[in-house]
Parts: sequence; structure tokens; C-alpha cells
Amino acid sequence: MTRHKSQEERRHQILEAARLCFIRQGYEHSRMNDIAKAAELSKGGVYFHFSSKREIFDALVEEIFNESMLAMKAIRENPGTMAIKFQTLALFYLGIYATRPEWTGFLVVVSEMAIRDDELRGRLQGLHQVFIDEVQNLLRTGIAAGELRSVNITTTAALLKGMIDGLERHYALGDQHDLMALVNDAVDMVMNGLAPTDSTPS
Repeated sequence: MTRHKSQEERRHQILEAARLCFIRQGYEHSRMNDIAKAAELSKGGVYFHFSSKREIFDALVEEIFNESMLAMKAIRENPGTMAIKFQTLALFYLGIYATRPEWTGFLVVVSEMAIRDDELRGRLQGLHQVFIDEVQNLLRTGIAAGELRSVNITTTAALLKGMIDGLERHYALGDQHDLMALVNDAVDMVMNGLAPTDSTPS
């Protein structure tokens, strides 16, 4: 007997289908009919959950942002050294980039749209600032605990965000990396820098 899906399951089904359409065809060339077909639903079934293609797109952006912010807040609030917090942060994002190509592919679509769409660009800038604020809070925690030296948290947070975004683009282009090596080296670079220490062999 076929089980009827809940409204939340149907909504998720539509979002997953739409994300693939946006990645494969681009936002402008994706129609509600395309999304309905990919979701194996009628067009009316899609409109029952979403009033427009833009509403679906915005829901996908919000979904990624919410998942990201939940992870950031959990990392900051959970006990552990700063090295562990940075490692958990790196594992979260790089793990997603390595195993969920639909995440990185959709973010490329979002960035491309934001170049031409003033409303979306403004919204993304606001979301990015919320993320930067969370990174700044993480840095403040480390500085207050004496685990990080005093730094300009505004520019340091922006640089860390740039590292995350840059690696996302690498994965979106199909680059392959040893995940744990990348995570460990990223944490080492953030915690210890690149300059040689007294114990570094010459």
C-alpha cells in the first residue's frame, strides 16, 4: 500500500527537484512545469505549496542559511578548545562540499543571480553579515579564553569566510581534495599561521 506523503515531505520533494532544475538549467530557464515534472507532481501540486518560482528559490536560500547558522551556533556554544571548534567548523562545510554537490552547485547559481538581481544581492549581503557576526563571536570566545591572540575580529572573520567560500567554489568545479588533510591543514594554518616556529627544521 502506497503511503501518502505529508505536506512537509511534499515540500521537501519540490525543493529538491527545483534545486536540480536551477543547477541544470539556470534560474531563468527553469519553469514551474519543469519543477513539477522533476518532482513527479502536477503543476497544481507545486502551486499548492509555493506561489511562484521565486518563492521556491528563496526557500532554498533560506534552507541553506538556516542549516549553516544552526551549525555555527552549536559549534560556538559547545564546549571544547578553539582547535576543536575550528576543526568541527571545517568538517561541517568541507564535508558538505565533498558529499553534497547540489549544495555547491546551487550556491553558484545564487551567486550568478545576485550579480544581476539587486534585491537578492542585498538579501545575501544581510545573510553573509549574520554569518560574519557568528564568526566574530567565535573569535571573541577564543580571545577571551586566551587561546587566540588579539586580532581584528572584523577582518579576520571576513578572511575566514573567504576561505570557506573559496573552497566551496573549488568543489563546485569538481576539484577533489583529501578531506581530512584539508581540514587538518586548515586548522593548523588558522591556529599556528605559516611562519616557522623555533622548532621548525630549517
